[in-house]
Amino acid sequence: MITYEQVMQKIEATKKRFMGVKDKIPQLEAKLVELAKKYTDALLDNAPDEKLNEISGEIQRVEKDVDLLEHIDIEKEIRENLSRDGKLKNMAEKFIGQQLAVIEEMLVEDDKLFNNYKAACDALLDAIKARREHTKKMAAVCGEIEAVKRALGQKIPDGGILWSYRGRRGNFNIENLYTKIRGAAGLPLIP
Repeated sequence: MITYEQVMQKIEATKKRFMGVKDKIPQLEAKLVELAKKYTDALLDNAPDEKLNEISGEIQRVEKDVDLLEHIDIEKEIRENLSRDGKLKNMAEKFIGQQLAVIEEMLVEDDKLFNNYKAACDALLDAIKARREHTKKMAAVCGEIEAVKRALGQKIPDGGILWSYRGRRGNFNIENLYTKIRGAAGLPLIP
């Protein structure tokens, strides 16, 4: 079994190798300064043309290397190198295939969890609807009591009779539930 860490370690090793290329630019620039000084000294010492041509050729080679390294697209080079690395490509393909098989297995469990979630939501919605219908019936009965009390001139509690039973009736804050559901689902909470 190939682990994620193994694949990423191989990728990081390749990236590190390429990232070291940019670190060589200051060394090459220092060498260029050294060669320019060497060329100047050779000119002052009336060195033979072969020696001057040799130093000049080396300067051109180093300038070419610096120019090449300054304009290299490291990320592109890394991607191309990684895609050409047969061993890494094979390892990555095996890892991806293995992980896709894991996802397929996880989908079976996910389906069960979704069915549980859906059943719980359906049960909650059915319970909310049933409670709403029951509250309507209670309100109708309380409305009848209030109508009789009004006719007899009796006092009706502030907010009505049904409201006076709120302490004995379970109170469920749907907004709090909504916030809890969003939190459980990993969604941002709405203030």
